[in-house]
Amino acid sequence: MDSKLKELTKSSNSSNFSTSATLSRRRLLLARVGWLAIFVLTIGLFSASIPAQYDHLVSLSDPKLEPATVRANLEANGISIAFYATYLLSISVASAAAWVAVGVGIFWRRSEDWMALFTSLTLITFGTFSMAYDPAVLAVQNVAVGLPMRLLALFGSASMLLFFFLFPDGRFVPRWTRWMVIFWAVFQMGYFFFPGSFLDIYRSSPLINFVTITAFACIVVGSQLYRYRRVSGPVQRQQTKSVVFGTVVAMIGTVGFG
Repeated sequence: MDSKLKELTKSSNSSNFSTSATLSRRRLLLARVGWLAIFVLTIGLFSASIPAQYDHLVSLSDPKLEPATVRANLEANGISIAFYATYLLSISVASAAAWVAVGVGIFWRRSEDWMALFTSLTLITFGTFSMAYDPAVLAVQNVAVGLPMRLLALFGSASMLLFFFLFPDGRFVPRWTRWMVIFWAVFQMGYFFFPGSFLDIYRSSPLINFVTITAFACIVVGSQLYRYRRVSGPVQRQQTKSVVFGTVVAMIGTVGFG
């Protein structure tokens, strides 16, 4: 995972990170203010969710777990529930911190480029609300933060897909892939806004969920291959290689942490 973040940083620091379109002074100011607002909200909500995540882990409230079995296994291996919760939460926080650090680094170096700004926010929101353990448990304790947390989580999920359709030049290639982002956002809304209902395909229809995610993954790979062979120049091809390599390493790292 860290390798992916480093590769994205290298890519973002190159002189040809994305398109040559830099923002005008007024738009640049608005974009930076918007970035700062989302950044503060994201970090604030994620930080506030850490105690709630710990309580959730300690109480073994995850519906995917069988509390009695987990407790028995921990005791048999001489591991306390508190250590178990601290261990998992530490990995989650460390992972989120790495994503945020790279996102901030991209903003610091290339904030005049709209693609770099978008990439930065993508890494920050995706790394905190999609890759972390389960920040949404805070919404159970405090209903008021439920909507902004779900919106940020949906943005992080949708923007990561959008990133792969836009990278590295900021254009949809092929053009029809823009509709895939809308379909993906609608698909994810059930998971984030109606968890546990029939609209939450992740829980209500695991097979359909797997097939859908696999289909989107194939479209992402196909679009990048098409862009690489038909559209990208030498510099953009090198950037694509770096991101693809980092993505594969990140996937392996995620499985390892799991």
